[in-house]
Amino acid sequence: MFVFTAIIVLVLIKNSQELCQSNLGVTSCKNEVLTNRAPIRISDYRKLLQFEKGHITDITSEAFKNLPNVEKLILSNNLVNNIQQGAFKSFYNISEISLYNNKLETIQRDVFTSKTLRVLDLGMNSINLIEPEAFKTLENLEELNLAFNKLKATPNALKSLTNLKTLRLDNNQLQALQPKSFEDLHSLHTLDLSNNKINDIQANAFQGLSNLKDLNLKSNYLSHFDTAGLLNNLKSLKTIHININSFKCKDLMRVISELEARRVQVPNGFSKSKVSYRGMSCIN
Repeated sequence: MFVFTAIIVLVLIKNSQELCQSNLGVTSCKNEVLTNRAPIRISDYRKLLQFEKGHITDITSEAFKNLPNVEKLILSNNLVNNIQQGAFKSFYNISEISLYNNKLETIQRDVFTSKTLRVLDLGMNSINLIEPEAFKTLENLEELNLAFNKLKATPNALKSLTNLKTLRLDNNQLQALQPKSFEDLHSLHTLDLSNNKINDIQANAFQGLSNLKDLNLKSNYLSHFDTAGLLNNLKSLKTIHININSFKCKDLMRVISELEARRVQVPNGFSKSKVSYRGMSCIN
């Protein structure tokens, strides 16, 4: 029995070795390494582990258990739609995980658990649900990309990310920003909400974002704006993008004037419409 098991292990190591190549600081693997569902075994691997684009659909809880020293994991441009809980638990010092351009729909709890994780890229998926405790242990996460998904509301899971500095929620299906949508994100510097369907920003929607410097609201459906309330919450705001919305021209002029009076930059737009102000289309 021992001999049989040893033979199986040697075959798996050989298969992994044949499908992976290490060069300088990168180990690159063909996607067959994961599609066979066996734990990956590589005798000499680098801190950056990447997989070629292809047909990876599932990531099991045992997939990376023999690769504890990986610090950056790139799984972009595949078909991943299922990640088992604990799939990344073996990484002792992981700092970045990219699952950009896959087929994820739900982010469940106990998938991303590493306290060393600083960058998480979940952009260009089909995510419509993030469980409330999905990010509860990511206390050192600094960058989160949730752009190009199908979120209709800001996830409650964001409240765990007290050290987050950059958050991308652009190109989703957000419609209204509820009070305290980003309440505990005290370290956030950059927030991108562009290319959504936002038509209402309720009072204190940005409460808690005392360090936010750059806010992007471009390409939404905003027609009104409580400038005083916004600036009361965003005391460190330096730049705000508001072009391509649904403002009446007189309201757009007022909003820009009020913002710039408080030394907040409002970049010009590029509209060629006859009805516009500073390159931003508006309604007479």
